[in-house]
Order: sequence, then C-alpha cells, then structure tokens
Amino acid sequence: MASKLPRLPRVAVKFKNTKNDLQRTETLGDSVLQHTVTKFLFDAYPKASAGQLSMLRQQLVQNETLIKWGSLYKLDKILNVPLLENEIGSRFHANLFESYLGILTTDDKVTFDVLQNWINSLCKYTLDVGIVSNDKIKEISRRTEWDRLAWNRLISIIDKKNVMLEVTFVQNDLLFLCGITADNELIGVGIGSSQREAKARASIDAMMGCAENFTKKGSWDAWVKRRQYFIDYLQWDNLKNILIEKNVKIERYCSWRDSAVKETQSTL
Repeated sequence: MASKLPRLPRVAVKFKNTKNDLQRTETLGDSVLQHTVTKFLFDAYPKASAGQLSMLRQQLVQNETLIKWGSLYKLDKILNVPLLENEIGSRFHANLFESYLGILTTDDKVTFDVLQNWINSLCKYTLDVGIVSNDKIKEISRRTEWDRLAWNRLISIIDKKNVMLEVTFVQNDLLFLCGITADNELIGVGIGSSQREAKARASIDAMMGCAENFTKKGSWDAWVKRRQYFIDYLQWDNLKNILIEKNVKIERYCSWRDSAVKETQSTL
C-alpha cells in the first residue's frame, strides 16, 4: 500500500516560468496526464469497459485532486511562481501540476517509464489516503451489468400516475447521460456507454425512490441527494446549465395518457 507521497521526479532541464511558457507546458502536461492515468486504470481494472475507464479517469484527474497534488508537492515554490491571495483554493496548484508534468516530458533524462511509474504511485497513494474515495472507484468498476428491462418496469410503475415525463440524453466523451423527470422534477439519472444503457440505469435510479417520490411531498430533494456515485462533470444540473448556455431547449414533456415519451439528444 502506498502510504507516503511518491517522490517527485526532478527536472534537469532549464525552464522558463513566464505565463506563456507555463500555459504551453500545462497543455502538454494535461495530455500526458490523461494518457498515464488511463494506462494506470487500464492495468488496474482489466474488466472495466471503455465508459467505465472514462468515469474512473475523471475521478482521478478532477480539479480537486490536481489542486491537492500541486499543493502537496509545493510546486509554486519549485517553479518559483508566487501564490497570490486570490488564487488560494483556485485551479492555481492544478495548473502548476500539469505544467510541471509537461516540463518533465521535455526532459530527455526523464523517461516515459519514470513518468508512468510516478503517476501509478501517485494514483495508488491518492486512493490509499482517501483524496479520492476508493468506494466511488469500486462502485464504478463493478457496474458491469445493467437491467435491459428497467425502462419497461418503470413504465409499469408510473403508467397509472397522471404525470408529465421527460427523457433527455446528453453525450460527453464516450458516455451518454440520461435524465428522467416527472412533472419537471428530476427522478432518475443514468450514465452508460450507449443511450439504451444510460436510459436503463436512469430508470433503475428512478425506481429506487419511486414509491416515496409519488406519495410524499417534499421528498424529491432528499432523494436527488442520493446520487452519490455520479462524476462531478457529468452531474445533471451542471450539464443542464451548459445546455441552457448553448440555447438548447429542454422542454419535451408529455403525459403518459396522451402519447409516448419523446426523447431528445444533445452533444457537448
């Protein structure tokens, strides 16, 4: 078990810490980070699907994690970049981490194996000490099966309810996100590598609290808070705001008694 912060590979090449140079190396570092973390997960979870690997990776490279990494290594001091008061708690340390990784990539004395081994150790350390919840990683990695009849079962439950339903799909990277609402209230969210899988998972999510939601006023908010295993950048509220900013309307409501539920798809 990796209980200590892995030793930071040292840079032998001279580097400039101007804003432009740091931004350039940050772009390079971001690309290397995505590759090395994906390789770590690919080896660690041999049964994970492409969609699951994408979700697992996002857990490890989210802003909060990178900020923690940059802060633990005190990269502002190593790169001699002053930390301004208004940058505390911002992406400052996350950007510096990606910049440092980019600088390491330009160093001929630092092999790619060295980089990969460091990132492997850093990911293990991150999971061991709880910077990223190991429970979330385990939850995602074991979600390999999904109920193909979940949508039909949801229909049978609420078919007699006089409600207005909406099913909306949003595609991001290799994943689809499906949101199901009833009378303008979110009742289920699902993520999958296909629309069908996402819709099934959203249906299961909805059925977990269906009886409570349709019989008890004021229970929606408490139920929605149980969506703990969803990734921050894929949360429904965030994506809905993005769609609104892109002037994509989400207003496909209809009654079960009148017609079939309409489905819409948007791509980010």
